[in-house]
Amino acid sequence: MNLKRVHQGHADLAGDLLKHSTYGQEVRAVLGETIKPSTPLNHVFLAHQCKHFHLSYPVNRFLVHLVDAYLQVEGYSSRLLPNHRVISVESAEVDHKCHLSAEDCSRHSHFVHFTESSCSSVGSRLPQEEFQAIILRHGLTGELPALTRQILPYGLPCPD
Repeated sequence: MNLKRVHQGHADLAGDLLKHSTYGQEVRAVLGETIKPSTPLNHVFLAHQCKHFHLSYPVNRFLVHLVDAYLQVEGYSSRLLPNHRVISVESAEVDHKCHLSAEDCSRHSHFVHFTESSCSSVGSRLPQEEFQAIILRHGLTGELPALTRQILPYGLPCPD
């Protein structure tokens, strides 16, 4: 199945669930309890290389869309950054030397440099953005770990 259709199907389903006459209010209440107003959501994003997510478990794909749709109902802009590929990370603080390790970089701000991208190409550089915490699946190079069978379906190539 085409990943774009899967992506859009999950997005549509999440939006429909939030609007559902029987379950929508309950789902919004649970998400409201889970996602506390004190969370700095104005700086939480999910950058992904294509217009759709790469291969991921369906429940993860759906939950990302559900949380994103909920946040939009609550007045936030979408937290998804499609067609963004991280190309570098550097310290945003003069007194912090970034060695790209979680232990050294925790609680320090960093600049993240993106390029426009798709499943098959990398385009022009986008403006840098500043973040407090950065999680890079498979690192900056995108090289898969040696035991890819343990992270299936992530070890599979993008078909689009």
